[in-house]
Amino acid sequence: ILYSVYITDGTTPKISGVYYINSAGVMKEIANDIELANGILLSPDEKTLYISNTPSEFLLAYDVGPNGTISNRRNFARLEGDTHNGGDGLAIDSAGRLYVATNNNKPLGIQVFSAQGQYLGTIPTPRPTTSVAFAGPDKKTLFIVGRGAEGPGNQQWARSIYKVSTIAQGYLGRAK
Repeated sequence: ILYSVYITDGTTPKISGVYYINSAGVMKEIANDIELANGILLSPDEKTLYISNTPSEFLLAYDVGPNGTISNRRNFARLEGDTHNGGDGLAIDSAGRLYVATNNNKPLGIQVFSAQGQYLGTIPTPRPTTSVAFAGPDKKTLFIVGRGAEGPGNQQWARSIYKVSTIAQGYLGRAK
């Protein structure tokens, strides 16, 4: 089975790109107007592409068109609290709620938004977070990657992985 994928290249702020790789393996840049594209995820119906713009307080959304194209850039949701570090990894549940790993100090954890972009609350963690995914046989376990202690040159050394049982179920229609 061949799939198409979206990826971000947020290695350099101000030059960040979003790419679409079709099922034939052809890669095309589809956005280059994001300060630091990071987390990326499709809605369950695959009509909306969400992107976390790490230095921004806003989570972006785009309409997905034919052949992987995107249009209609908009601010989908506003991160709560201390948002100077923005969002990171993204996950989605079967109801279309978005889970955003944040590097924020207040509130610390995974921020949850409705399918309409309304802030619903934060799943607290003891450390800032970088990634989040639903997994397990029924996709009712949320795995969260927390940042570690900083070493020389602000490198992240150790990581923490948190396993949270949820009532919500991750979207079953694809791996992520």
